[in-house]
Amino acid sequence: MKFIFATTEAQKVPATITSRCQRFDLRRIPAHLIKKHLLFIAENEKIQLDGEAADAIARGAEGGLRDAESMLDQMVAFCGNHIRAGDVMDVFGFTPHEVVVSLADSLFVGNASAALDTVAAQSNLGKDLSRLTAELVSHLRDLLVSQATGGECAISQGKLLDLVDHFSAAESAMKWVADKKLQLDVAVIKALHLLDETSLTDVIETLTGLCNGEPPAPRSDRPAKVAPIAATPPPAPAPVLPPSPAPESAPAAPVVSAPAEPQPVLEIPKPSPTVVRTPPPVVPKATPAPTPEPAAPVDAALCWERIAAEFSKNSVIRFGWFREGVFDRLEGGRLIVRFPAVLQEASSSMFMEKGIKDIEARLLQDLCQPTKIVFEFDEALHTAAPEPEPEPEAPKVAEPVVEAPPMDPMEEFLHDPLIEKALEIFKGTLQTQKT
Repeated sequence: MKFIFATTEAQKVPATITSRCQRFDLRRIPAHLIKKHLLFIAENEKIQLDGEAADAIARGAEGGLRDAESMLDQMVAFCGNHIRAGDVMDVFGFTPHEVVVSLADSLFVGNASAALDTVAAQSNLGKDLSRLTAELVSHLRDLLVSQATGGECAISQGKLLDLVDHFSAAESAMKWVADKKLQLDVAVIKALHLLDETSLTDVIETLTGLCNGEPPAPRSDRPAKVAPIAATPPPAPAPVLPPSPAPESAPAAPVVSAPAEPQPVLEIPKPSPTVVRTPPPVVPKATPAPTPEPAAPVDAALCWERIAAEFSKNSVIRFGWFREGVFDRLEGGRLIVRFPAVLQEASSSMFMEKGIKDIEARLLQDLCQPTKIVFEFDEALHTAAPEPEPEPEAPKVAEPVVEAPPMDPMEEFLHDPLIEKALEIFKGTLQTQKT
């Protein structure tokens, strides 16, 4: 006899039971395998199942083959033996992938009207807005993975991460609200504000450029919608008045003129034509362009020292540790630089992706060939020890001041200028009485 115990919380099963059981972890079935099995069932049951319809059922089953077969039975009950992708979308409330892509593109270009219209249209068609949000998160995740592996996207990787976190939280919140359309509308508007925010990396780059005297880069604005200009009607033609009849004048008397005398005609001889011959144009000979001299080879070690000094000067916080790098070799289109092992954590910062691209662009400019930068970390290398601080100077010993012996008060009194002046006036002397 065999007992089968199924649970979704295997970590709560006591060790006394798990030690006597064979454990089999069941995982979700990939969508392409479910699609293949559905097409196999449809072929045996003489059902015309379109490939796109099978793909929609497989994605909606979320890895469960039993759920996919139940959905196929429902479609046969509703649509008969011919099942199309549109029928699956209508019955289960799925959203076509083209609508999800259109909603994401509207967010990227900042078109709030188009994004909200898409949400309203799906709500009016009776689509499940929670599933629409989940499919939008899945689409953003695919764009994020594509960009991380070398693909291109309309927005930066940091903005994609913010959108994935934002719509994932919105999807979780929609499970507990009654008006899901309101929740999704608010999430779309907030996502547009997130895309307009400036990241910390942009602020640091702008401040670094200002410290180096570079003007700040202009912020790229979203394409604004231009209102259609109404065509102004052409001005009405001015009415043409009929010409007024000329007033009748009295008949003039006939004028009799005397015959004019004939004037003598002078004949002027015509000048003979002069033929002017122009010399043929002189075409200057084209001088061959001077052949450029081959550029002198650049020392790779010196090139790295310049790059390390420049990058650490521009931003000590991000690239100050470049000064500890030691050029090792240049081989196979790779420039290898060795660092102390304690600096390996600094190489995994969020700024290194852009820093690596800037360094390779600089290497292409200096070495005239595409070169990749490679960092190696060696335990044998040590960071430069800080310079010892100068020892404080010993305080100088002040020389002892020799005080003069105190003066006798009587002597000081006798040498007083006023006393001497009085003695001179009265011609007298002072006498002291000894006791």
